[in-house]
Amino acid sequence: MTEITEGEKPCGCPWCNTIPTFVRISEWGDAGLLQCENDDCEVRPRGAAHDDEAKAIAAWNRRSRDAAAEKMAAAAKKLRNEVSGLEAFERGVRSEIGNANWSVLKLRRDELDEALSTFTGSKGQ
Repeated sequence: MTEITEGEKPCGCPWCNTIPTFVRISEWGDAGLLQCENDDCEVRPRGAAHDDEAKAIAAWNRRSRDAAAEKMAAAAKKLRNEVSGLEAFERGVRSEIGNANWSVLKLRRDELDEALSTFTGSKGQ
């Protein structure tokens, strides 16, 4: 079995955050895959098979980070759209939260647009 260093521990499942289990796929050698074994997880994903545990962990961690980034991008788009939706009520919002806070909120929305365009290749929605 491959020795795992501190930096090579698997990330949690992208859907339930449970630490996956390494499952050997053969009685001979170190080949295997990582899989979520949480019965309450809606997806219970399984990684691809690799020659050893370290390679399986590296591949799982890349996918986990990619899934987390996609979730953050989706949440950011929702937030951006909600802030944009407030513009229809700008006068009322300004009177409730103040001009300075409204300006900051719009500035953050614009910064989010820029970040999303870098991440997804498109602005907003």
